[in-house]
Amino acid sequence: MTPVTLDSRYRFGRYVLDVPNRRVLLDDVAVDLPWRCLDALTLLVQAQGAVVDREVFFRRLWPGIEVEETGLTKVMSQLRRLLANGDPTTEYVETIPRLGYRLGAPVSVEDPSEAGFRGSSNGGAPPLKAVRPFRWRRLLLWVAAGAAGLVAVAAAGAWAWRSYRNSAEAAQYHEEGRRLRRLGDPDSLHGAVEAFRRATQLNPRKGMYFASLAETLGRVPVPGRKDSTATREAAERAVELEPKCGDCRAVLGFTLFSMFWEWQQAETQLRRAIDLMPGQGGVRGYMAMYLCTQRRPEEALKHIDESLRLEPFWSTGHQIRSMVLLYLRRYPESLSSADRALSINPQNKSVWDGRASALLEMGRDKEALAAWQEFGWSQRASELDARFRAKGMRGAVERLLELTGEGAGRETSSYRRARWKMYLGDIAGAMEELEVAHRFRHFNLMYVAADPIFEPAHSHPRFRKLLEDMRLPQPVR
Repeated sequence: MTPVTLDSRYRFGRYVLDVPNRRVLLDDVAVDLPWRCLDALTLLVQAQGAVVDREVFFRRLWPGIEVEETGLTKVMSQLRRLLANGDPTTEYVETIPRLGYRLGAPVSVEDPSEAGFRGSSNGGAPPLKAVRPFRWRRLLLWVAAGAAGLVAVAAAGAWAWRSYRNSAEAAQYHEEGRRLRRLGDPDSLHGAVEAFRRATQLNPRKGMYFASLAETLGRVPVPGRKDSTATREAAERAVELEPKCGDCRAVLGFTLFSMFWEWQQAETQLRRAIDLMPGQGGVRGYMAMYLCTQRRPEEALKHIDESLRLEPFWSTGHQIRSMVLLYLRRYPESLSSADRALSINPQNKSVWDGRASALLEMGRDKEALAAWQEFGWSQRASELDARFRAKGMRGAVERLLELTGEGAGRETSSYRRARWKMYLGDIAGAMEELEVAHRFRHFNLMYVAADPIFEPAHSHPRFRKLLEDMRLPQPVR
């Protein structure tokens, strides 16, 4: 087998794999391959006909992530199809049952490091024996010193090239992660985590890559109680690497208050982030969320209004503003902000939940029920409407409680179930749901002290014990 280097170019069939520049050429024309397909092809080509074990693919394509077998099958099928589109005469990806995959075309290697200077005869030079010994030794010393210098320069150049190449590849993974995160669905979020992990491995000195990883880990839905240790470690690493990175401090602040309920440390990080990035609206959005948890909605409104002045088309910002106004009991304005968020991003399903709460407080029960159906119960619309016609909003809410009363739905809907039970006047039942939310570390539980629907429970011992455990400010009796 021909020796290979990190800087190799490989020819296989009608294709060329250019490893340093992460590209594939078909008859000198670039072929667009998704990054995971490109990594899989690199493993196959570098194996030069040998079988690549499935575990090798998993470690390279999904480092540190548990992925089902179907994930690898889909990648290899996509790679096989894309290569066949350019050259249908060759089966480039061969499946070896129970083992892995191998490349179905011969590989030749072009290695730039093999090019070099070749010595030439020097017929006019005097024979060595004519050179006096002390001069010969001096010459050897000069040659050795020169050779050592060349080796050092070459090593430094190779290191610099690898560093540059890794940085460029890390930037590509980071951009791919950002693209996937924008899609927002669970599969895309898992893919974004993998891309950000790869970026941190290739360039472990870039704080923003760790911040992106932390932010995305916090979004990935996980059944049961979520272990947020990896999220915190990534966020803290980001700030450690780049103390003046405002985004890094914002992500750490958000992580501290939303997952660990470390309120004062979180506020310190968020205020520092605003100082570093006064013109960044997203940081103020985090601050508005934090201030709501502390029952300071008037301050929160100032921050979110400034955030939307800076970024007027930020759908999540309008959603946060709707929540702040809900806690201020300014329900018509809350509804208007929710509608604005949906006009910018109709796919933002979570807005419907807040919209339903505002409509319910305004006495617009039928519209509130329709909003909850849009949020997640559209398939149950007919039976919910039937309950509403028979028993009014109380009947519809009772049916929603029945639909979310078992399995994973009980945990993920625990905070919402507590609000529904408060609407029904069942304070003891609401306390039970809040305690489930506490064990589950439900995201929205951090707003429990500010949410006006729980005001009738403020003097209840279980409610006050919950706030004490979360280190949230106690309401005035």
